[in-house]
Amino acid sequence: MISQFIAALLVGQVTPPANGYMQSTTTPTGVVEMRTGAHKFTAEGKPDLFEGVRPGKNAPKTPPPAKTDANAPKPIYKVLSDALGLEFQLTEIKYDRPGWVNSDLSMDDLDRINKEKGGGKPTGFDTVKQLLDPNSPMAGMLTTMLSTATPGVKEALKLIIVKKVAAGETPGLDSTTQDVILHARNDAALEVFDKTVKKENPPKSIGIFYGAMHMPGIEKTLVEKYGYKQTDAKWFLAASADPKKLDDQGKALYNMFEQSNAPKKTGGNLLAAALPH
Repeated sequence: MISQFIAALLVGQVTPPANGYMQSTTTPTGVVEMRTGAHKFTAEGKPDLFEGVRPGKNAPKTPPPAKTDANAPKPIYKVLSDALGLEFQLTEIKYDRPGWVNSDLSMDDLDRINKEKGGGKPTGFDTVKQLLDPNSPMAGMLTTMLSTATPGVKEALKLIIVKKVAAGETPGLDSTTQDVILHARNDAALEVFDKTVKKENPPKSIGIFYGAMHMPGIEKTLVEKYGYKQTDAKWFLAASADPKKLDDQGKALYNMFEQSNAPKKTGGNLLAAALPH
Protein backbone atom coordinates (compact mmCIF):
# COMPACT_ATOMS: atom_id res chain seq x y z
CA MET A 1 0.00 0.00 0.00
CA ILE A 2 2.81 2.45 0.86
CA SER A 3 4.45 1.74 -2.48
CA GLN A 4 1.20 2.61 -4.26
CA PHE A 5 1.01 5.92 -2.43
CA ILE A 6 4.58 6.76 -3.39
CA ALA A 7 3.83 5.89 -7.00
CA ALA A 8 0.75 8.11 -6.99
CA LEU A 9 2.78 11.02 -5.68
CA LEU A 10 5.69 10.54 -8.03
CA VAL A 11 4.13 9.96 -11.43
CA GLY A 12 3.08 13.56 -11.94
CA GLN A 13 6.58 14.65 -10.95
CA VAL A 14 8.26 12.25 -13.35
CA THR A 15 10.78 13.68 -15.75
CA PRO A 16 11.29 11.57 -18.88
CA PRO A 17 14.87 10.62 -19.77
CA ALA A 18 16.91 13.31 -21.53
CA ASN A 19 14.90 16.09 -19.88
CA GLY A 20 17.18 19.10 -19.66
CA TYR A 21 15.37 20.60 -16.68
CA MET A 22 16.12 18.17 -13.85
CA GLN A 23 19.16 16.15 -12.86
CA SER A 24 20.23 13.91 -10.00
CA THR A 25 23.80 13.78 -8.74
CA THR A 26 25.57 12.02 -5.86
CA THR A 27 28.16 13.91 -3.83
CA PRO A 28 31.42 12.30 -2.62
CA THR A 29 29.78 11.83 0.80
CA GLY A 30 26.91 9.84 -0.74
CA VAL A 31 24.23 12.52 -0.48
CA VAL A 32 21.87 12.47 -3.48
CA GLU A 33 20.95 15.90 -4.80
CA MET A 34 18.20 16.94 -7.21
CA ARG A 35 18.77 20.10 -9.22
CA THR A 36 16.40 22.08 -11.42
CA GLY A 37 17.39 24.12 -14.43
CA ALA A 38 16.49 27.70 -15.31
CA HIS A 39 17.01 28.28 -19.04
CA LYS A 40 17.02 31.41 -21.15
CA PHE A 41 15.86 31.47 -24.78
CA THR A 42 16.17 34.29 -27.26
CA ALA A 43 14.80 35.01 -30.72
CA GLU A 44 15.40 38.08 -32.83
CA GLY A 45 12.49 40.47 -32.65
CA LYS A 46 10.83 38.57 -29.80
CA PRO A 47 10.95 38.94 -26.00
CA ASP A 48 13.65 37.04 -24.13
CA LEU A 49 12.16 33.92 -22.62
CA PHE A 50 12.99 32.35 -19.29
CA GLU A 51 11.89 28.86 -18.29
CA GLY A 52 12.17 27.02 -15.00
CA VAL A 53 12.20 28.09 -11.37
CA ARG A 54 14.98 30.02 -9.70
CA PRO A 55 14.68 30.04 -5.90
CA GLY A 56 15.74 33.18 -4.06
CA LYS A 57 16.71 33.52 -0.40
CA ASN A 58 15.03 36.91 -0.08
CA ALA A 59 12.02 36.26 -2.28
CA PRO A 60 8.77 37.61 -0.81
CA LYS A 61 6.47 34.95 0.49
CA THR A 62 2.71 34.70 0.59
CA PRO A 63 1.30 33.84 4.02
CA PRO A 64 -0.59 30.56 4.33
CA PRO A 65 -4.29 30.78 3.42
CA ALA A 66 -6.58 31.60 6.31
CA LYS A 67 -8.03 28.50 7.92
CA THR A 68 -11.80 28.32 8.11
CA ASP A 69 -11.79 25.07 10.05
CA ALA A 70 -8.96 24.21 12.43
CA ASN A 71 -9.83 20.54 12.11
CA ALA A 72 -9.98 20.50 8.32
CA PRO A 73 -7.47 18.09 6.71
CA LYS A 74 -4.44 19.61 4.98
CA PRO A 75 -3.92 19.38 1.21
CA ILE A 76 -1.80 16.33 0.42
CA TYR A 77 1.08 18.42 -0.92
CA LYS A 78 1.19 20.29 2.39
CA VAL A 79 1.15 17.01 4.31
CA LEU A 80 4.03 15.69 2.21
CA SER A 81 6.12 18.86 2.39
CA ASP A 82 5.71 19.10 6.17
CA ALA A 83 6.67 15.47 6.65
CA LEU A 84 9.77 15.66 4.46
CA GLY A 85 10.96 19.12 5.45
CA LEU A 86 10.29 20.62 2.01
CA GLU A 87 8.57 23.86 1.04
CA PHE A 88 4.88 23.93 0.10
CA GLN A 89 4.54 25.73 -3.22
CA LEU A 90 1.27 27.53 -2.52
CA THR A 91 2.58 29.16 0.68
CA GLU A 92 6.18 29.78 -0.38
CA ILE A 93 5.60 31.40 -3.78
CA LYS A 94 4.03 34.82 -4.21
CA TYR A 95 1.56 34.38 -7.06
CA ASP A 96 0.02 37.85 -7.02
CA ARG A 97 3.08 39.60 -8.44
CA PRO A 98 2.44 42.30 -11.09
CA GLY A 99 2.44 40.81 -14.56
CA TRP A 100 1.87 37.22 -13.48
CA VAL A 101 -0.88 35.45 -15.41
CA ASN A 102 -2.37 32.09 -14.43
CA SER A 103 -2.60 30.21 -17.72
CA ASP A 104 -3.36 26.77 -16.29
CA LEU A 105 -6.60 24.85 -16.67
CA SER A 106 -9.14 24.46 -13.88
CA MET A 107 -9.92 21.10 -12.30
CA ASP A 108 -13.30 21.24 -14.04
CA ASP A 109 -11.51 21.66 -17.38
CA LEU A 110 -9.16 18.76 -16.60
CA ASP A 111 -12.02 16.56 -15.48
CA ARG A 112 -13.92 17.30 -18.68
CA ILE A 113 -10.90 16.49 -20.85
CA ASN A 114 -10.33 13.29 -18.89
CA LYS A 115 -13.86 12.12 -19.56
CA GLU A 116 -13.61 12.99 -23.24
CA LYS A 117 -10.22 11.35 -23.76
CA GLY A 118 -10.91 8.36 -21.54
CA GLY A 119 -14.24 7.48 -23.07
CA GLY A 120 -15.73 6.85 -19.65
CA LYS A 121 -13.05 4.31 -18.66
CA PRO A 122 -11.02 4.66 -15.41
CA THR A 123 -7.74 6.57 -15.83
CA GLY A 124 -4.85 7.66 -13.67
CA PHE A 125 -6.40 11.10 -13.46
CA ASP A 126 -9.31 9.62 -11.52
CA THR A 127 -6.82 8.62 -8.83
CA VAL A 128 -5.33 12.11 -8.95
CA LYS A 129 -8.66 13.59 -7.95
CA GLN A 130 -8.97 11.19 -5.04
CA LEU A 131 -5.49 11.98 -3.79
CA LEU A 132 -5.98 15.74 -4.14
CA ASP A 133 -9.18 15.59 -2.11
CA PRO A 134 -8.00 15.85 1.52
CA ASN A 135 -11.28 14.25 2.65
CA SER A 136 -10.84 11.12 0.53
CA PRO A 137 -9.89 7.76 2.11
CA MET A 138 -6.74 7.61 -0.04
CA ALA A 139 -5.52 11.02 1.15
CA GLY A 140 -6.42 10.11 4.72
CA MET A 141 -4.42 6.89 4.60
CA LEU A 142 -1.38 8.66 3.18
CA THR A 143 -1.64 11.37 5.82
CA THR A 144 -1.75 8.75 8.56
CA MET A 145 1.22 6.90 7.07
CA LEU A 146 3.32 10.06 6.94
CA SER A 147 2.36 11.18 10.44
CA THR A 148 3.55 7.91 11.94
CA ALA A 149 6.65 7.43 9.76
CA THR A 150 10.07 7.33 11.40
CA PRO A 151 12.76 9.88 10.41
CA GLY A 152 14.50 7.07 8.50
CA VAL A 153 11.35 6.31 6.51
CA LYS A 154 10.86 9.99 5.70
CA GLU A 155 14.44 10.15 4.47
CA ALA A 156 13.71 7.13 2.27
CA LEU A 157 10.74 8.95 0.76
CA LYS A 158 12.95 11.96 0.04
CA LEU A 159 15.55 9.68 -1.52
CA ILE A 160 12.95 8.14 -3.82
CA ILE A 161 11.71 11.56 -4.88
CA VAL A 162 15.16 13.08 -5.34
CA LYS A 163 16.77 10.13 -7.09
CA LYS A 164 13.97 8.59 -9.11
CA VAL A 165 12.16 11.70 -10.25
CA ALA A 166 15.23 13.57 -11.43
CA ALA A 167 16.68 10.50 -13.13
CA GLY A 168 13.44 9.77 -14.98
CA GLU A 169 13.47 6.12 -13.91
CA THR A 170 9.79 5.88 -13.01
CA PRO A 171 7.44 4.43 -15.67
CA GLY A 172 5.31 6.91 -17.58
CA LEU A 173 1.67 7.86 -17.44
CA ASP A 174 -1.18 6.21 -19.28
CA SER A 175 -1.91 8.02 -22.53
CA THR A 176 -5.16 9.60 -21.37
CA THR A 177 -3.61 11.00 -18.21
CA GLN A 178 -0.70 12.36 -20.24
CA ASP A 179 -3.19 14.17 -22.46
CA VAL A 180 -4.93 15.62 -19.41
CA ILE A 181 -2.16 16.72 -17.07
CA LEU A 182 0.62 17.30 -19.58
CA HIS A 183 -0.42 18.06 -23.15
CA ALA A 184 -3.67 19.94 -22.45
CA ARG A 185 -2.03 22.10 -19.79
CA ASN A 186 0.94 22.82 -22.06
CA ASP A 187 -1.45 23.87 -24.82
CA ALA A 188 -3.21 26.25 -22.43
CA ALA A 189 0.06 27.88 -21.36
CA LEU A 190 1.28 28.21 -24.95
CA GLU A 191 -2.01 29.79 -25.98
CA VAL A 192 -1.45 32.57 -23.45
CA PHE A 193 2.17 32.90 -24.59
CA ASP A 194 1.10 33.20 -28.22
CA LYS A 195 -1.32 36.03 -27.42
CA THR A 196 1.30 37.80 -25.31
CA VAL A 197 4.15 37.62 -27.81
CA LYS A 198 1.88 38.89 -30.60
CA LYS A 199 0.85 42.04 -28.74
CA GLU A 200 1.70 45.37 -30.34
CA ASN A 201 4.01 46.14 -27.42
CA PRO A 202 5.04 42.76 -25.97
CA PRO A 203 7.08 42.62 -22.75
CA LYS A 204 10.88 42.56 -22.96
CA SER A 205 11.00 39.15 -21.35
CA ILE A 206 8.57 36.35 -20.48
CA GLY A 207 8.96 33.69 -17.82
CA ILE A 208 7.20 30.34 -18.14
CA PHE A 209 6.84 29.11 -14.59
CA TYR A 210 6.04 25.41 -14.75
CA GLY A 211 7.07 21.96 -13.59
CA ALA A 212 10.07 20.33 -15.27
CA MET A 213 7.87 17.63 -16.76
CA HIS A 214 6.18 20.24 -18.95
CA MET A 215 9.29 22.01 -20.17
CA PRO A 216 10.57 19.72 -22.97
CA GLY A 217 7.24 19.91 -24.82
CA ILE A 218 7.00 23.67 -24.34
CA GLU A 219 10.61 24.12 -25.45
CA LYS A 220 9.96 22.07 -28.60
CA THR A 221 7.12 24.40 -29.60
CA LEU A 222 9.11 27.54 -28.81
CA VAL A 223 12.02 26.37 -30.93
CA GLU A 224 10.09 24.96 -33.88
CA LYS A 225 7.22 27.45 -34.07
CA TYR A 226 8.71 30.68 -32.78
CA GLY A 227 12.40 30.29 -33.62
CA TYR A 228 13.78 30.52 -30.09
CA LYS A 229 17.25 29.20 -29.21
CA GLN A 230 18.65 28.43 -25.76
CA THR A 231 21.38 30.90 -24.82
CA ASP A 232 21.89 30.23 -21.12
CA ALA A 233 21.20 27.61 -18.47
CA LYS A 234 21.73 27.65 -14.71
CA TRP A 235 21.20 24.89 -12.18
CA PHE A 236 19.94 25.20 -8.62
CA LEU A 237 19.74 22.75 -5.76
CA ALA A 238 16.10 21.79 -5.16
CA ALA A 239 16.33 18.99 -2.60
CA SER A 240 18.71 16.37 -1.23
CA ALA A 241 18.57 13.09 0.67
CA ASP A 242 21.18 11.09 2.58
CA PRO A 243 21.00 7.27 2.23
CA LYS A 244 23.02 6.97 5.45
CA LYS A 245 20.04 8.35 7.38
CA LEU A 246 17.74 5.49 6.40
CA ASP A 247 16.80 3.19 9.26
CA ASP A 248 15.82 -0.46 8.76
CA GLN A 249 12.24 0.50 7.88
CA GLY A 250 13.46 3.17 5.49
CA LYS A 251 15.80 0.73 3.74
CA ALA A 252 12.98 -1.80 3.44
CA LEU A 253 10.68 0.84 1.94
CA TYR A 254 13.28 2.00 -0.56
CA ASN A 255 14.13 -1.57 -1.59
CA MET A 256 10.43 -2.36 -1.96
CA PHE A 257 9.95 0.59 -4.28
CA GLU A 258 13.03 -0.41 -6.27
CA GLN A 259 11.68 -3.92 -6.73
CA SER A 260 8.15 -2.78 -7.56
CA ASN A 261 9.49 -0.61 -10.37
CA ALA A 262 11.91 -3.16 -11.76
CA PRO A 263 11.17 -4.07 -15.41
CA LYS A 264 8.70 -6.93 -15.74
CA LYS A 265 8.83 -9.50 -18.54
CA THR A 266 5.19 -8.82 -19.33
CA GLY A 267 5.85 -5.09 -19.67
CA GLY A 268 3.11 -2.52 -19.21
CA ASN A 269 2.63 0.47 -16.99
CA LEU A 270 3.38 -0.28 -13.35
CA LEU A 271 1.79 2.90 -12.02
CA ALA A 272 -1.91 3.48 -12.07
CA ALA A 273 -2.05 6.95 -10.56
CA ALA A 274 -0.78 10.40 -11.34
CA LEU A 275 -0.45 13.71 -9.60
CA PRO A 276 0.01 16.93 -11.61
CA HIS A 277 3.11 19.17 -10.94
